[in-house]
Amino acid sequence: MHAWLLLAAAFAADLDGATRWPLPLGEAEVERVDLDGDGAPDERATSSDGGSGYHTWTACVRHGASGHAACERVDSTAYSLFTGYQRVLAPAADNRAEALLGPLGCAAPDPASPAQGALWKLLEPVPEGGRFVPALTWSTGRPRDQESVCLLPAEAARFPGGLDWDPEGSESAAGDLAAAGWRAWYNASWNNVGPPGVRAIPPVADAERRTPVVVAHNGRLEVYQIAHALAVYDPVTDRHAWLLNLARPGDGFKLDRWGRIGAVEALPDGTLRVVPASWGDAGEDLIVEVGALPAE
Repeated sequence: MHAWLLLAAAFAADLDGATRWPLPLGEAEVERVDLDGDGAPDERATSSDGGSGYHTWTACVRHGASGHAACERVDSTAYSLFTGYQRVLAPAADNRAEALLGPLGCAAPDPASPAQGALWKLLEPVPEGGRFVPALTWSTGRPRDQESVCLLPAEAARFPGGLDWDPEGSESAAGDLAAAGWRAWYNASWNNVGPPGVRAIPPVADAERRTPVVVAHNGRLEVYQIAHALAVYDPVTDRHAWLLNLARPGDGFKLDRWGRIGAVEALPDGTLRVVPASWGDAGEDLIVEVGALPAE
């Protein structure tokens, strides 16, 4: 332990970010360990910074045998389910340090995937109250565990809050963000975590965070919820459809900590009453008209 502290102090004194690493680290914790088992010790440096609702994690590694370096940075905001993820390599091609960072562990965007149903419902506008008739697209089986998705900045810009993590205040051009190595990461587990990384970045949440759960019954339909999204399942036809996703930022609501949905109630006329969470100005109830069931 004492030896590690001495090494950390020695390397920390040399961390100016401008010359040693591809990304600035600031005050960092550093260790020297053989990360890939090749017999040559590698360097790993991590730092983090944050405030109320915002956080940045940075991790850098240097491959001992080649001297190659790679850094990753995560900019996270509690006010959106999207996180910015940047990876910068030196050298840019055939970088042996990149493997030491590990994979990002998220899927490519696929609007047809049932495992991304909640994400794509963000593109459908939902009123703040009153009656709402969702457009239903039915998929086989019960609602699936939702998966985190990696998007290019231009793709993320289509979604509410898709670029709210931007350190320039969502004013950067999507092309500039992409050129700087940024990607957007949709957090299907929805609690206060960021993408996986080299210890500086919190791990992905437990699997149950990604699993929709039954919150109500509406006739023969089962109503499922995950975070701020609702789906219905018809056991007769073994199909499900996503109804809505209320994860829309803009009013100071910390979407990764609290749920937008306070309660879901099936009404006698076959509609659903969605009661907003009692936080701040919760707004009025939303009456969801589930619509016609698929044919039996």
